[in-house]
Amino acid sequence: MFGLTGNDKFNVRCELRDFQEEEDLKHVPPISKFPVYMYDTGPKRLIDNFLKIDPDSVDDALYITPTEGGAGSLLTRPVWPTPSCDRRPTIRIHQVRDNINYVSCPQNILLPLPGGSNPLWYSDWHPQNCHQSALLDVFSNHLRDFFHIPDFHEDNSQLKLTIVDRKATCKLRNLNAYMTKLRIAYPKVTINAVDLAAYSFADQLEVVRNTDILVGAHGAGLIHSLFLPPHSAVVEIFPADVSYPVYRNLAKLRGHQYYSDHALVAAAGQDWPSLDIEIDEYAFVALVDVAVKSMKIVGR
Repeated sequence: MFGLTGNDKFNVRCELRDFQEEEDLKHVPPISKFPVYMYDTGPKRLIDNFLKIDPDSVDDALYITPTEGGAGSLLTRPVWPTPSCDRRPTIRIHQVRDNINYVSCPQNILLPLPGGSNPLWYSDWHPQNCHQSALLDVFSNHLRDFFHIPDFHEDNSQLKLTIVDRKATCKLRNLNAYMTKLRIAYPKVTINAVDLAAYSFADQLEVVRNTDILVGAHGAGLIHSLFLPPHSAVVEIFPADVSYPVYRNLAKLRGHQYYSDHALVAAAGQDWPSLDIEIDEYAFVALVDVAVKSMKIVGR
């Protein structure tokens, strides 16, 4: 029986299995030994903060009505890219708490693993030599198809360079000056700075699929290399003293060219994620120049 307790935890009215008593499951860790992953993520956090497992609980049962004969997905917040991978309706906790018209009891509860536990991030502390991933290709194509994003450029006459314009942390300082230098150096390249966080996910895909060269400071915006067209280029600006190669590895797995440089030295004692990034203008243009020339090699 599945219920919502008075402290907004979900009550699972059941006995926990003892895996040690089952020969084929004796190596499965008990729930009490589940780890908490980096950034305070993982099933252990969900269990500790949102679940109450008690076979003797007297809390009222929570009933959820399946829609169109299928189950629903219960989430505390939007989880990217769940809408594109799960076609079942998303049910918010407030809907369950405030609506008494749910009349069926779910039989299975799935706790998703955190993104940091998947093989994509395995050994990403070091540069990897893998230059292709059929799994990532399928994933990228699936999302493109789901959102009806065409697999071609709207205009192939010019190279398109997109700079990820971060607004919160790790921003590129003097971005307008960089763009001015680039437009003078490459008058035939379409250059735009885009705050991807201000776009819907579908619109983000549209922008990225019409990009040949993706430029940005070290950060999550560069994960969009997943959705670049084949044989694109990624340019990453690292904070001083940071060389975390996760986006380099990701770009290589998609078959893209990858180039990077470091920002100017940061002030001592400051935490790099909270700092703006500044790089010499001429060094920035020289770095992008390598990426632009690499596009000529692949026929762009």
